[in-house]
Amino acid sequence: MRILHVDDTFHPNFGYQCNPLAKFQCRAGNEVYIISPEAKYIYSVYHSFGEYGEHLAEDDAKYEHDTGVKIVRVKAKGYIQGRLNYDKKELLKAIDDIKPDVILVHCMETLTAMYLMRKLRRRYPMAFDSHMLSMASKNKLSKLFDVAYKLLFTSIIKKERYMVIKTQNDDYVHKHLGVPEDLSKFISFGTDVLLFCVDDKAKSNFLKEKNLPEDTFVITSTGKMTEAKDGMLFAQTVKERFAGDREVAVVVVAEFIGEYEKKVKAELDKSENKIYYYPVQQYTQLPFFYQIADVTVFPKQCSMSFYDAQSCGCPVISEKGHVNEERNSHGNGFCFDCGSAEDFRRQIQKLIDMPKEDYEVMRNNSYEFVTKNYSYEDIAAQYTEVLSDAIKNYNIKYKGEMNL
Repeated sequence: MRILHVDDTFHPNFGYQCNPLAKFQCRAGNEVYIISPEAKYIYSVYHSFGEYGEHLAEDDAKYEHDTGVKIVRVKAKGYIQGRLNYDKKELLKAIDDIKPDVILVHCMETLTAMYLMRKLRRRYPMAFDSHMLSMASKNKLSKLFDVAYKLLFTSIIKKERYMVIKTQNDDYVHKHLGVPEDLSKFISFGTDVLLFCVDDKAKSNFLKEKNLPEDTFVITSTGKMTEAKDGMLFAQTVKERFAGDREVAVVVVAEFIGEYEKKVKAELDKSENKIYYYPVQQYTQLPFFYQIADVTVFPKQCSMSFYDAQSCGCPVISEKGHVNEERNSHGNGFCFDCGSAEDFRRQIQKLIDMPKEDYEVMRNNSYEFVTKNYSYEDIAAQYTEVLSDAIKNYNIKYKGEMNL
């Protein structure tokens, strides 16, 4: 099957969903392409990681060599309200040159998805996905967007029977965009278990390198230290020394570029615990930071990195919310009260004080939970099944019409 991913946000050095998904679909024998914007207009979130696309051509070439996936960069005209605006003529030409059997358009709320939904409905089989959560849809114009989307695009989804894949077990696409439940399917984020795996030597080597005691408790944070991710809450949580005799080391993988991040850095510098800073890492370098950790923490918002950490046998602590509470309900982590540094510390302290035997059970639970349920090898197969159904649906609806 020739599969085309259209993803406004793809970058080969970052582990957002399209990266491992395309890789594993290609490993399964499919011919896989990714269309994404030229370096000038790469996803602006990457700027907060200090990435502006200077070496994107070389990065793309390496990803293509390593995975077999082909990347096509398309010109864009800029962003409108944070949404990428491709050069439409170039986008359509790139798609027609590829001649895909089916197209998966990532993030159904983008201008790209909305344009292709209307433009290609009779030309190619398509499916869409959504990464949105109801709790994240709080923009003051969101209600207006929801009404317009239902009127202009949900009607197309219903008529064409397009399947919408929910990457979060959330009712956003139903409640906000009016997508019927029978036209949606929940397929979770996951992890590349070939890359993110247990390495029992990593932590001991790290402790020797830093001249730390063997029983040091290591806290890792790989999330952005922005206001949206509540970096200050994290800084406040680890500011005071944790109780007990164990040394605590805090490993922070982040850039501190904006004014808010600089304030977070100044607060972290005051910590009574040992702080080790690392710049933002390429996707392939991230496993090390979970392999050396006794816990990985996420102060605010859900993160795909949850699965990466757990696949390395690392328990997770994250804020309360139905998604995180479900994720951490398998003896594999804890949740803390939203916005509470006191409760955040309390959950970390529970792990620090946990008997070694109990901690090993939690560590094993983390590994088992993800590798048995959230490997991208299995997730990619589920996506491919949805795409196969999209082709069948398209052929039933348009094959006779196309043969006229």
